[in-house]
Amino acid sequence: MVPIEEGENQKDSPRLKKNTGFLNKKRISYLGRLSSISPGQWVGIALVAGGIVGILLMSFGGTALFVPHASLPHGLGSVIGTIGKGGSIAFFASGGGLTLGGAGGIGLILMQCKTIDRSFVKKKPIAKIDKLLHQWELKQGIAQVDATYDYDDQNVIIDLAYVDCDYGMGCVVDGTGHNNSKMREPLQDRFDHFIATYIQGLSELVTQDNVTFEKIESYFKEKIRNLETSFKSNTKKNRRKVYPGQNNAYENDVKMGTFLDETFKPAMSFVQVVRLEEKTLLLTAQVGDTLVYVEKNNGTLMPTQGMIPHFGLGSVLGQVNIETFDITDAKRVIGFSDGIHDFVTQEEFKDIIKKNKINTLLSYFKQSIQGDEAPQDDSPLPIALGGNPKRYFDPSKKNAVDDISLFVLEF
Repeated sequence: MVPIEEGENQKDSPRLKKNTGFLNKKRISYLGRLSSISPGQWVGIALVAGGIVGILLMSFGGTALFVPHASLPHGLGSVIGTIGKGGSIAFFASGGGLTLGGAGGIGLILMQCKTIDRSFVKKKPIAKIDKLLHQWELKQGIAQVDATYDYDDQNVIIDLAYVDCDYGMGCVVDGTGHNNSKMREPLQDRFDHFIATYIQGLSELVTQDNVTFEKIESYFKEKIRNLETSFKSNTKKNRRKVYPGQNNAYENDVKMGTFLDETFKPAMSFVQVVRLEEKTLLLTAQVGDTLVYVEKNNGTLMPTQGMIPHFGLGSVLGQVNIETFDITDAKRVIGFSDGIHDFVTQEEFKDIIKKNKINTLLSYFKQSIQGDEAPQDDSPLPIALGGNPKRYFDPSKKNAVDDISLFVLEF
């Protein structure tokens, strides 16, 4: 995850401390610099010093050779007259040699610079930042709903499913109101609004220059808590104020399209993929009887949570299970309702997702559930993905048919 670099504590800031011993520290620093100079650089420094002397000698010899003695100051003219023409040539030639040597010394110093020991320089450690990627690079995704019972109007299906590959989001909602078609519209309206505002806010957040995983995580938690609060029940006293003369919360909810009755609280699994440069993380928010599984590249399945609280969104505030998982080696993320996970075992689930493409998964789950006959003997029922004994399809029993829904994000 992206580390956040914290600012200096004002109390401990070295800028606020007294400069006691500052000169001694500077002296030590200079000695460290001198001790770090290589032998080759010392040779170069000597040649440069000789080159400076050479420039002075060339100037003197050149003056003696080319400037008339009469125009020079009396003392300088006398010295030049004493050394004669031969001496002037010698001064000029030796000065030229030293100057060339100085030029070579500069080149030697530059060549040796890469070998300087800079260990005396105190460097501030730089934390490695795993950059947040704005492109989710998902291969494909799908969200589907259906039912294992016969229906004429799809509005009786209360399950909902959402997916957005552009922003790495997936959501499945296990319908409320015992498949009461009057509850579909208010439930869908609320979640349609939530998903739209969530994606809008996320799209604005990820374009910020200083966006980090922690900011994405904070945004995710804030939005989930707000959604949870919107489904929180009122007290009986408040119910009577809102609906005078009505005592049955179920009837109120059906009539008004609200979610006061506990049986109308939806179950939900909501996920957010976050792509970093070196790994991929998955934020999950789950409540009630819905599941999310991560299918890894090696074929193994990883559930994103263990014990599932059997209450709906908003029944108890703060009970939405929010977690973060490293899914760098993931192939697919699959979320689904209890209409699937109560009717299939893990082996059946693995077999179906292994053999089918994501756009046919739901139909194959439906066929598998409807074609699976319950054992006729008294042998113990196998454990389904949801952790309870497997339910078997029976169109004559209400608890043996259900809505089925899923979302899939594929990398």
